[in-house]
Amino acid sequence: MLKLFPLFSEAEVDAFLLSLGEDVRGGLTRHEAELTTLKNELNTWVQARVTAESSLTVAGRFPGARERQIADNLKRCWRRQSGSTLSIDSTVELPSLSVRFRHVDTLALTGAGVRNLNAFLKGFTDLKTLKLEGMSRLSELPEAVGEMSGLTRLSLRSSRVRWNEHTVAVLGKLSALETLDMLKNPLGIAPDFSTMTRLKNINLSGTGIDQWPQGIGNLTDLQLLDLRNNELTEVPQAM
Repeated sequence: MLKLFPLFSEAEVDAFLLSLGEDVRGGLTRHEAELTTLKNELNTWVQARVTAESSLTVAGRFPGARERQIADNLKRCWRRQSGSTLSIDSTVELPSLSVRFRHVDTLALTGAGVRNLNAFLKGFTDLKTLKLEGMSRLSELPEAVGEMSGLTRLSLRSSRVRWNEHTVAVLGKLSALETLDMLKNPLGIAPDFSTMTRLKNINLSGTGIDQWPQGIGNLTDLQLLDLRNNELTEVPQAM
């Protein structure tokens, strides 16, 4: 058991074993297989970057160093050695993941590459908070975000997401969403929040909109609506 989760206390061991139900041995075997899969996927990802970077001559830089650090953090996270929050601040393309990080409720990615972002996020379907911030190449929401049915807070600060049918479709699946932060995203058009009735906090500051967002009147629990630094000239009479 401690080979999987070396920092578990006795109480945590007991709780985990209880969560496996009657087939404890089978459950442990599945988790052992998941850890092996994770290690193999991460090793393959790191080695691919080492091979790609070995041909580049950059003084003081070791091929695959950033990827190794991220891989170590992911393994520690899966083994419950770093709590329920995972933060990655790097510009590297993230690895595709087939294992699940079920205990992680907060994921913060800053400046990360977007090529494998959707495949990476598939490992984090139980999130409560997701931050995809400062991602200059993120122009649309990954499909995997729509599978996070328990997500209550989504921050896209300083990314490049536009408001279109795809964005509406993904956000429309987030029935528990309460906070949406889209500060400094070039939305293009004013959002329509008519179907996102659980929203309490909305930040649209610096998004370049020149029309009042639709559906605000439907948000009976709304506590904060930030529309600063836009092209708005008047407040609708209905407000």
